Amino acid sequence: MRLKNKNKSSFLVKLLLIVSLFLGGVFFYMSPWGQVVRSYTKTAWDYVVDKADWRVDPQKNVWILGHKRTDKEDVMKALNIQINQKMNTIDLDEKRQALEKLPWVKKAIIERKLPNQLKIEIFEKTPIARWQNKGQYYLLDEEGQPVQDKQYLTEDLILVVGPDAPQHILKLLSALDKVPDILSRVRSAQRVENRRWNLRLMDAEKGLEILLPQTEIEQALIRLDKQNKKDKLLKKDIESIDIRLSDRIIVHPKKVTKKKAKK
Repeated sequence: MRLKNKNKSSFLVKLLLIVSLFLGGVFFYMSPWGQVVRSYTKTAWDYVVDKADWRVDPQKNVWILGHKRTDKEDVMKALNIQINQKMNTIDLDEKRQALEKLPWVKKAIIERKLPNQLKIEIFEKTPIARWQNKGQYYLLDEEGQPVQDKQYLTEDLILVVGPDAPQHILKLLSALDKVPDILSRVRSAQRVENRRWNLRLMDAEKGLEILLPQTEIEQALIRLDKQNKKDKLLKKDIESIDIRLSDRIIVHPKKVTKKKAKK
């Protein structure tokens, strides 16, 4: 019993010593003396890096990660690192800014891996829609901003039409996310008089149009979704559904054209 108590006491003493050393280290690190030591250490390391003859071969010593839509050649061109360029002459912040000017690059992180390696990590924009305006097509990223690269315009994304569509696309998609059954059918959305949206669904032969209200889009779509689950509205032979009024859903059947009788 006495041995157990002794072992327990020894363990507590060691634990207390470790905690004390840790807290002492944290205190020293945050203290003015710690700042002085860090400053001298950084200065000494910078001196070593500056004096060392570490050189970079862009074809062998540069690792690029995360680029899918961004071409590797465009990355290397933006980096503009010369063959056997000295490591200490490469301005990482300047290179990062150059990378973030590329059409698909949302954010770039550049790290030195001494002695002569550079790690480039690229975070790309995500396209959420295709935008048609004045006969031109663009991709919109997750912030509703047009991407200045038309290489991936064939992606199967919702097509939005109208000069002010980018400013309102995020709110529309957020509302559609609440009604996945409707979202899966939407092929395009058109701005009407810069005030509201009309959706085009491709369930019918010529498409089914949904007239959305100017405000409270989400509530209107949820009402339509409930009605659709009840009586399969979106599968009926109708031309358009008007949900602009908060107290009713107006359905417009397709116009029947009479065929001319054969003589």
